[in-house]
Amino acid sequence: MSENISLEDRKSMLETAISASTGTSHYYKIWDFDNAPVITDGVLGVMNIGECVWFLDIIASYQLEERIRNIVLQVWKLKVNLKECSAVVYLYDDDKFVLSQAIPYTSFILPEMEMWLTDGVILMPSEY
Repeated sequence: MSENISLEDRKSMLETAISASTGTSHYYKIWDFDNAPVITDGVLGVMNIGECVWFLDIIASYQLEERIRNIVLQVWKLKVNLKECSAVVYLYDDDKFVLSQAIPYTSFILPEMEMWLTDGVILMPSEY
């Protein structure tokens, strides 16, 4: 992201990217390992604007574990403590809690975000 974009403008752009994600015309492979998921246009836009490749790396890295990879609908939630600039990543099997991972520092600018993984594709919920 350009350094000359204000925080409020970047936040607005990110919210728009999330809400405008309604489908994809292309799938992007950004990891090169067995069972690596692909991402959609919406996730790519959110990743670039939100500068949150690390969130996707967490999702992708857990796919190396068979018990995680076998979850049909993975619901990944990012909850950010904006005051402390820290976060927790949660994984749900549909609506059943599976795991959480603390993130000691993040510059992610929204208080929360959700992505899903199903059939080897990471997508925004609105793209499902």
